[in-house]
Parts: sequence; structure tokens; C-alpha cells
Amino acid sequence: MKKLSTKKFVFIIVIIFILFIFQGVWNFIDFDRQASSEDMRSMGIERINEIKSHIIKNSFSPGIVKFNFMSGIGVFVPILIIIIGYDYNKIKNNHIKFNIGKNDKYFKELNKEKIQLALFNVGILVFIYLFIFIISLIFGEIGTNTIYGKNLINSKSILYYMCANEIGYAIFTISTVSIATFISSLLTFYLIDYFGFIKSAIIYLAYMWVGTVIIYNIINTLFIEYDIIAQILKNLAPMHSFMGITETSSSVITVLCSYISIIWPIICLKLTRKYEVA
Repeated sequence: MKKLSTKKFVFIIVIIFILFIFQGVWNFIDFDRQASSEDMRSMGIERINEIKSHIIKNSFSPGIVKFNFMSGIGVFVPILIIIIGYDYNKIKNNHIKFNIGKNDKYFKELNKEKIQLALFNVGILVFIYLFIFIISLIFGEIGTNTIYGKNLINSKSILYYMCANEIGYAIFTISTVSIATFISSLLTFYLIDYFGFIKSAIIYLAYMWVGTVIIYNIINTLFIEYDIIAQILKNLAPMHSFMGITETSSSVITVLCSYISIIWPIICLKLTRKYEVA
């Protein structure tokens, strides 16, 4: 999007995230550095090359790549959303200047911007996922550390049949995470409408990160043996909207319920606060 002023920051965090996903490559670099030692030389060139090949293939294997992707989105996505939120705040303020006295047009333009920027965030995530998935299929070790975790899907759910192979499960994974990213982006933009950028960034990050830690600590301390109560509380943990699919026995209901934590704040904001230009 040409009007974004934060493109270079988006590019930087995308590169950092991709490097995090392929962090196993550093083992290859470290091994290569140590290959000159006496112990390494005694193994012979052929054996060394065999070990190096295994390290690189394992680092790029679909399962390892997908695990790192899911481990990192809890940090990457909120930061990406805040960066784009900065541009949303600038765009919102510009609309105020050019639509004074035209409330209907102003709100239509603002809603349009919310959707476009939320989709932009989704697009960035999908691009990264497709990129790492293609790289893992080309260079990774297929057959071990696969992306597909059949035990994560409830065998009685329709998802069990939709995710019957690697491609199906890959589509399921990015679809659920994309929906969470889209809703979470809208939540941030609505917060900016009501509280301005700085306060909203603090509120959003505190809600997503600190709120999740607090709720999981409560679960692990008080309700670890109470499955129903624990599941209800998990649905109130904001980051569960991104990580919910990593649980066992996922179904359509459990996936939809995982979005509760990022939907209810939007509803509360719309119902309890009158919009004022922040």
C-alpha cells in the first residue's frame, strides 16, 4: 500500500520473523565453523557433508518450520498490528481534516480503511507462511517432522476430513491464524478510534501478552484438573485465538470459541462507548 509510511519497519520485522522460523540454519553455520577442528577432520569429508546435509534438511523440515512459525506469531503479529496501527491513526486524522461536517462519509471511509489494513496484515502473514512452506518443501526433509498433526484434530469433526493431508492441514492452520489476525487488527483500530494511538498500543499489547500470561497462570494454579473450567478460561486468553489450533482434539466449535477473547472487546467498545475523535 503506497500510503503506508511504516513499510520499512514492516519489512524489518518480516525478515526477523523469517530468520526466527529458520533458526535451525544457525546450527549449520555453527557446525561449519567447528568443522575445522581436529575431531571434525578425523570424521572425514564425506561424513561431515552427510551430517551437514542432515542438519540443513532437518532445519527446513515442514514440522520444524511450522512449529517455529506458531511459536513466533504471538510476538510477530501484535507488533505488526501496532506498526500498521500507527498508519491507521495517521490516515484517520487525515480523514478528519477532509471530512469535517460529513460524518457519514467519514465513518464509511474509516471502516474501509480498517478492513483494508486488516487484510494487509493478513496478506503479510499469508505471504510469510507460503514462503516458508514452499522453502520447506524444496529443502526440507520430507517424511520426518511433518507439518501435519493428526492427533490435533478431533476424529469426529468435519475438520478431520478437511485436514486429511499436509496441504489440507497447512490451509487449516493459515486460515485460522489469518482470521485471528484480521479480528485482532480490527480490535486495535477500534481502540485507536476511542483512545488514540499511544494508549491503544499499550492497552492492546498488555491485553494480548500480560492478559494471556495471567489467565494461563490462573489455569495452571487453580484449574489444571478441571477441564471444562480450564477450557472456558483459555477462550478468554487473548493469544489463545492464535494458538488454539495447537491443542489436541480441535473442532469447528473449539476453533470458533478461541476467537471469543478478541471479539468481545470490540462488542463492548461499540456498545458502551460513544465514538469521539481521539
